[in-house]
Amino acid sequence: MATIYRCALCAFMLISLGCYQDHGLPLEEVSGLVTQDGTPLEGVTLEFRPESGRTSFGRTDSAGKYQLQYTETIDGGMIGKHTVEIRVPQRQPSQIPGFAEMDKEERMMLMKYDRVTWPNAVAVTEGNDNVIDFELNEAN
Repeated sequence: MATIYRCALCAFMLISLGCYQDHGLPLEEVSGLVTQDGTPLEGVTLEFRPESGRTSFGRTDSAGKYQLQYTETIDGGMIGKHTVEIRVPQRQPSQIPGFAEMDKEERMMLMKYDRVTWPNAVAVTEGNDNVIDFELNEAN
């Protein structure tokens, strides 16, 4: 019985170590809220473009919340200053009948966006809580 337990423990440890990937990139988690005149916006796409390195992307949910992704499997944004481009749908997804049942290509064909480049650079800082909210209005 002890041998089975030890084998199971060793297998678990090996699998755990194999699943852990330290990507070694200078990334920090970034999340926030996008609103317009105080109302959360759904379906907004955000692009955080660092001074050097790869762009991170986020998309707001029905509550206007987003979380950046560096790749499909790695969350976060590069540490440093970013130019942020925000794409706001001209119509909210909830206003389009059957939107939730459509595949990604159908959704993209239906959606039209207004682009906003955020007027100030945004900083992603190491070791801090990078909650970055965006309030959109006529001025930006």
